[in-house]
Amino acid sequence: MAADSVADAGAPDRSVSPGGGTGWTELQVEPIAEWSKVLLATDASLFQLPYWNESLRLLHFRPRYLTYQSDGQVCGYICVLEVGPPGARIGLVPRGPVALTGKQLPTSSLQEFTAWARRRGYAFLRVTHHDDVVLTEWASLPGARRGDAFPFYREPQEELLVPQLDDDAATMSNFQPVGRRNLRRAQEAGYEIESTDTPAALTTVWPLFQTLSARKRFRYRPLESFGRLMELGRQARAVRLFVARLDGRAVEAILVARDRKTAHYIIGALDTAALDDRESPSVLLHWHAMREFAREGAGFYDLGTRSGPVYTFKRKFRPVERQLSPPVTVVLNRPLFLLWSTLALGVARGLWPRLKRMLFR
Repeated sequence: MAADSVADAGAPDRSVSPGGGTGWTELQVEPIAEWSKVLLATDASLFQLPYWNESLRLLHFRPRYLTYQSDGQVCGYICVLEVGPPGARIGLVPRGPVALTGKQLPTSSLQEFTAWARRRGYAFLRVTHHDDVVLTEWASLPGARRGDAFPFYREPQEELLVPQLDDDAATMSNFQPVGRRNLRRAQEAGYEIESTDTPAALTTVWPLFQTLSARKRFRYRPLESFGRLMELGRQARAVRLFVARLDGRAVEAILVARDRKTAHYIIGALDTAALDDRESPSVLLHWHAMREFAREGAGFYDLGTRSGPVYTFKRKFRPVERQLSPPVTVVLNRPLFLLWSTLALGVARGLWPRLKRMLFR
């Protein structure tokens, strides 16, 4: 649906309606551009934003969006990613719900949401949240337990956050000395840094990612999925590709997406063979990304997790490590959940490498 149709449908309108009432209402339109803008003014996580979740349709997730109304006022929002067939669906709630009025939603709103999910035929919900208070409320619901019953699409359970201060010098002063040296030497090496939100630019540099993928033997999401992310994020001014060029040749690229508080590093690739013994542009490229988004209000830059050898690189920025609590699973259909956990989950684990190759092809 065209982005301007959302405004025509009045999806982001949070004014009081004459009828009053309380409960969740599923949005019958895809609130991509307008609702992304609304949520970018709240504490909503990136993983609740429509522009992020719509890009997952190519991975066979079906995002559904609902708003919560109390006494006629739209005061809450939630996105659930749906997988599985009718009657045996699984719902993934990534860091939801979102309070739109600044006040925490009542626990009754979670109970009403699980009632909606049960009517829709969900076997269980897998829920995460960055606020332990909200996650504890999820865990207090009937049928809830701590643990991840759907380990095939995981959100990061830790964040490496680089605080963004008012000016460049203050922010840079927190880096390790080696990070500041890398930054200075990369500046002296003559790299050209490009910032763009055009999806076609990602297609141009995608060979960098393909080369890295083949060398490291892992798979990215399809280019089309990232292209969709850029296309929708562009409407909300929330996604950007940063490219470092040396003598006109792209040698490194990173993709960064934001919510209100934080700019998140999504993917990146470096052509080490093209450096020709010059300083890597990596610190410089992330520096440009974090400061560009900081000027637009992002107080933190998320480097991702500490896993893998790149943690040595990430430490140069002296990030603050934040651990998130494990997910909560809310069982809605006990027989189906038992079937999933005792039989289907084991089969799915065995088939997952093959399924992942098919999905990401």
